[in-house]
Amino acid sequence: MKLPVRTRSTRASMVLCMAFCTLTLLACDAPWLSEDSSLVLRRFGTGMVDATDLPFGWGDRRMTVAEVPGAIGRNVTYYAEGPGRSYVNVGQQMRIYPDENTAQIAYEEIVAQAFPAKSADRWLTPTELEFTGRADQLKIACLPGSINGMPFQGCNVVARYKDMVMDLTANVFEDRWLTMEQFRRLVERVDAKMYQASQMQPGGP
Repeated sequence: MKLPVRTRSTRASMVLCMAFCTLTLLACDAPWLSEDSSLVLRRFGTGMVDATDLPFGWGDRRMTVAEVPGAIGRNVTYYAEGPGRSYVNVGQQMRIYPDENTAQIAYEEIVAQAFPAKSADRWLTPTELEFTGRADQLKIACLPGSINGMPFQGCNVVARYKDMVMDLTANVFEDRWLTMEQFRRLVERVDAKMYQASQMQPGGP
């Protein structure tokens, strides 16, 4: 059955109105998006881990949008051995907040979640990871464990760069896949990339 012309026109107007309202709400919730969304994309592209930051063979990548209240986020995870050994992985979550104060509050919350107080005495910073870097705030620590009889360190790096917060995680092994020395190099590279992303301005390269 065909709808009357007026009904079709009314529905079309409602759809357009809803789309406009949605865009308006998005702009209100994330005003920095409306200022320069290309800047946001360029910052993600600059700050996030890529295969060149990892040892040879880490080519299996998963990237998703992170659902983060009050921020824009992206997740990326790399695997050295494919899905068969999911524990051999490096993950990064990068969040962009509307301002530095909001990012600072978020940083403290993420640190509290990443390094629970009940196990604070077990989270240690290996000598190889005694690292200052360029972050405005930074915490690095590892938790020892064992997977299939293999000792490893579950390492976490939480860092804030102006209005951005990064959480970098990795399972670090003694003599395969990703060693502590290799993880140190990864942390150095990502720190430089995140700092570069934090310095980017609208209309810049």
